Amino acid sequence: MTIIAGFRCFDGVVICADTQATVPGLSKKHVSKVHVEPFFRTDEDELVAAFCGAGDGPFIDMLTRKAWAAASGERDIDAACDAIEQRIKDVYKEYGAIYQPGALPQVELIYGVKTEADNRLYHASGPIVNIVEEHCSGGAGYYMADFLTARMHSRSLSLHQLVILAAYILFQAKEHVDGCGGESHIAILRNSGKSGLLDPNRVLAITGLVDSVDHQLGQLLLEASVLTDEWNTDSQKRIGHLNSTINFLRQRAQDNLASAKALQIMPTINDDEYGFGDYDSELFMPSDPQTSEDPQ
Repeated sequence: MTIIAGFRCFDGVVICADTQATVPGLSKKHVSKVHVEPFFRTDEDELVAAFCGAGDGPFIDMLTRKAWAAASGERDIDAACDAIEQRIKDVYKEYGAIYQPGALPQVELIYGVKTEADNRLYHASGPIVNIVEEHCSGGAGYYMADFLTARMHSRSLSLHQLVILAAYILFQAKEHVDGCGGESHIAILRNSGKSGLLDPNRVLAITGLVDSVDHQLGQLLLEASVLTDEWNTDSQKRIGHLNSTINFLRQRAQDNLASAKALQIMPTINDDEYGFGDYDSELFMPSDPQTSEDPQ
């Protein structure tokens, strides 16, 4: 049980997941389900990928490792994506002959691939791989993700706004979907600029802000939807007050983030809007083995 999701815009791809892994009726623990793979250089550019998965943890780890290895050395993003898809199919064919009938894990993967000039988003359900134009989700929290995305997503959203949407979806899924919990992990793949996992402090700041602002916007909805004579100067004043409250919450979140950065042993300098700075030399880390969800 988990929540995984992916979003794509012109500037890049966002991949996200919670960290709770659950063995129903037995136990739960927190593991990383989002992996940013080490980049390699094609004939034209640097290629980077990020994977997240829902289902059998060891199978996900093996599948993503083999899929990315298959892409290594390909000449461009098209060839690399074709190689990943083919390896996923080959793995299911190979292990389908090993497992007893009906016992082969059918996991979900969401992954993005990017170069400086292009990006792709994919959803794999078992051996079936589909390219995704805008967004997709998986795991136990998929219906929450789809509901919120349908309300909030548009083609005009920026990469930064997609990060906020990802944080909001993870927050709501962890609050309301059984089996979703732990930390929120979000990775970005930018066509231009550094890619990698967002700093946990920045994700916490965004999550706390969307939680606080969500309550304020609920009140704003009630004030703005009055169709009777109750809509008057008092209502407009209350809307102005809500706007002031939201600005205060934003400033508080920015201050908290700055305080968290000041406490880091080796803080970054010249941070961009995602917190990646001059000291970020470990953005592209290989996937650790056995860090995805446990078997269910």
